[in-house]
Amino acid sequence: MGPRLKKFLKILAVLAVLAVGSAILIAYVTEDRIRDLAVSQLNSALETEVSVDKISFSLLRKFPSASIEFRNIAIAEKSDRKDKEKLLEASSVFLEFDPFDLITGTYVIDRIEVVEGTVRISYFEDGTENFRFFKSDSSGEDFKISLTRLRFRDSKLIYRNLKTGDKMDARLSDFELHGDITSDHYEMNISSKGNFDSMRFGSFHLKKPYDYSLKLLLEVDETKDKYSFNTASVQLGQLAFGVDGYIRNLENGMETDLSFIGQNTKLNYLKDFLPATWSEKLDEFDASGTLDIKGTVSGLSTDRENPAVDLKIFLEKGRLKQARSGMKLRDIYLSGIFSNGRLRSDKTSYFQIDSLYFLGETGATYGSLKIQNFDDLQLRFQVHSQFRLESLKDIIANDSIEEMKGNCMLSLSMQGDLDSLSSITARDIKKAEMRGRATLDGVAFKYHGMPRVIENMKGGLSFRSNLISLDSLGLSIGGNDIQLSGQVHNLIPYLFYEDEKLSVRAEVSSPFLNIDEMLSGSSGNGGGLALPVSGNLDLQLVIEAGDFEFRKFKATDLRADLHSRYPVLNLEHLSFNSMQGTYKGWISMKLQGDGQTYLKSELDLEDVNVQELFAQFENFGQKAIVSENLKGKANIKLAYESMFDREFNLIPPTVKVRSTVEIINGELIDYEPILALSKYVEVDELKHIKFNRLYNEIEILNEVVIIPQMEINSSALELGLSGRHSFSNEIEYHFQLNLNDFLFKKAKRSKKNQTEFGEIEADESGRAKLFIRMEGTVDDYKIRLDRKALRNKWSEDLSEERRELKDLFRQEFTKEERKEKIEPMNFGIEWDGQESGAKPEKVDEKPVEENKSEVNDVEKKKGKKSLLDKLGGENKDEYESYDAEKYD
Repeated sequence: MGPRLKKFLKILAVLAVLAVGSAILIAYVTEDRIRDLAVSQLNSALETEVSVDKISFSLLRKFPSASIEFRNIAIAEKSDRKDKEKLLEASSVFLEFDPFDLITGTYVIDRIEVVEGTVRISYFEDGTENFRFFKSDSSGEDFKISLTRLRFRDSKLIYRNLKTGDKMDARLSDFELHGDITSDHYEMNISSKGNFDSMRFGSFHLKKPYDYSLKLLLEVDETKDKYSFNTASVQLGQLAFGVDGYIRNLENGMETDLSFIGQNTKLNYLKDFLPATWSEKLDEFDASGTLDIKGTVSGLSTDRENPAVDLKIFLEKGRLKQARSGMKLRDIYLSGIFSNGRLRSDKTSYFQIDSLYFLGETGATYGSLKIQNFDDLQLRFQVHSQFRLESLKDIIANDSIEEMKGNCMLSLSMQGDLDSLSSITARDIKKAEMRGRATLDGVAFKYHGMPRVIENMKGGLSFRSNLISLDSLGLSIGGNDIQLSGQVHNLIPYLFYEDEKLSVRAEVSSPFLNIDEMLSGSSGNGGGLALPVSGNLDLQLVIEAGDFEFRKFKATDLRADLHSRYPVLNLEHLSFNSMQGTYKGWISMKLQGDGQTYLKSELDLEDVNVQELFAQFENFGQKAIVSENLKGKANIKLAYESMFDREFNLIPPTVKVRSTVEIINGELIDYEPILALSKYVEVDELKHIKFNRLYNEIEILNEVVIIPQMEINSSALELGLSGRHSFSNEIEYHFQLNLNDFLFKKAKRSKKNQTEFGEIEADESGRAKLFIRMEGTVDDYKIRLDRKALRNKWSEDLSEERRELKDLFRQEFTKEERKEKIEPMNFGIEWDGQESGAKPEKVDEKPVEENKSEVNDVEKKKGKKSLLDKLGGENKDEYESYDAEKYD
């Protein structure tokens, strides 16, 4: 280094020391004046309250600029509210100026830096704001503000619009603005980075914090109050877009001409920026693909006018997966438009997807959609799709559907009003006008409570508004092949919305129906039945079946109208052929709260094989008389009611039956109560009794079969029968036999009285009867003469004979033409048990009733007992049980 250079450097060093020393000296001398001047200027410039803990001056803190630091400063907002908030709070605010201003004495503040500050910007309900706090002319001669730079470090920005509810909380890690903001026309370079803690503007809000970065060159024309955006770029999380255009403030609003573009936007990032009601529904989906967005906002924004908004979106190679169901969509392509329309209003706004296409697991879907008139939302869409029903199972809202799978090909269009843009309600669908068709193949469906899965469903459905027509739909339930045709009302709301009801009106036909297989939980278990009865199901079916089975019951040519609405299931206009006869009537079943089922029915049976009838109806729940005991043709009018338990087993105490029964060409075989008459009639004649007609009215009540008096005129004997037979086989029977059958131990046979039903022997007396009573149980019973019935009968016969005698006397002795005295006639009556040739007693002219005692006296005098006394008296052999080995 040469001597001259060394000398020059020394001079520069001395000058630098002198300059710094002079500046420090000047600063020391003028520090108090600067502080006082800054406070004075601050108070004169602001129209609100300011508080500061400490003010300090430094030449080195912001070198090469001199600075005035305000420690713990707070500036109140400008408002008329009682509880004012702080517009600005900061640990430090630096006002920077050129150090040479210390020499000139005129201080120009060109930079402001805020450290660890909080800025609160608010718009109030009346439209005023809190941040216009500078006076119109606040610059003094010695202290001026001419900003070229504004910076915030480690600060917060809190924005609130109390009128609209919009709000934003942002952290400004580093915000810096460059430009001569005191000029009328300047460029402002803005850069910022940080993160948004929360943001809500209308229906849009961020669901979680997002980092952001902003770079913007803003051209400001204060004379026109116009702000032009040039090369503006914004990035929010993984979303990036650019903005061009301008905003111009007017006296009554704003003029806007902006365009923005976002390219290669990741679809899975976009859903967080959709309205909350939309994004919540999309949370369960994993989306991928790239989205391009282009849009413009142009026109005036005033109290009466809105700018035109147009937005175009384009998605390609999209993918969508639902985690819960595993449903996957791929190769998603769509192009759409949003616009606020010709009138730039909600009424003319619309969102339209012109083209939608994607591939599912079983085929392609394509269609279009348009939502218009945001004042009174209207929806139109068309879709053509092939998909698996499994994909719908996890997105439908109806928990009553336990299983749903199979293939569906759908072509559907819909047009209707919406109550809300964020969700389509059941009411919207009910009001909508729909047209379309669906083809089902291999569908399986199970409704909650149904014991069986509906399988192999195949056929077509036609949509017309909220009504679906079934076009010869085939299905299988428990091996039963069924064809359906009819209408289903409210299916779509029922599938996708809770508490909706389904209504079905259909014709059902099948070559064969096995009700046990349809309604039992497993094949052939014979267990409980689950009826198709539900609180949200209204089922009306016209049923036709070639063959029909229910447990042991079999029928052909079944016809019935089924109506099921909780808790009742009715079968009306029921008719079928079974057991060689015909059936007509109705059946009603009602579910009880305890899981039991109440059944009530009325049936008319004609020409029915009575043996098959008892066998197939399981002997009507009783054992008094079973299918093995009867043969013949029956005509029956039956009224029946009972209860069934949860497994659809009969509860015997609840059985009530009223019936009129006529059996033609009947046979009574090995009927235990009849066989018990073996003491009086030959057993062979009792084991198989044939008769040409039997008629009676039989009741079942309180587990007892009640048989009123009936006559059986058979080949073996003429028998009267009445009694009671309980379900526990406790019996009480009353029999009447002709006396000749009793005396001769068996019915007489005469060739001249032969018929196709066997020999019939007339009772020679025509009146004499033997009355027998049978009591106990089927396994332990006693038989005796029925003295009470005998006496009642005897009394009736005597009364009848007395009436005949009276009539005879009146006819002979009351004739006026006979004046002569007539000698009394002597009548001799010979009763069974009276000795032959006994002299008849004289009959007095007194009424027969008065001579009764005399007749008895005569009998007593002779020491003889009448037959009545013999039958009515005690007998040590009165009780006897039937012994099969003894009599067979």
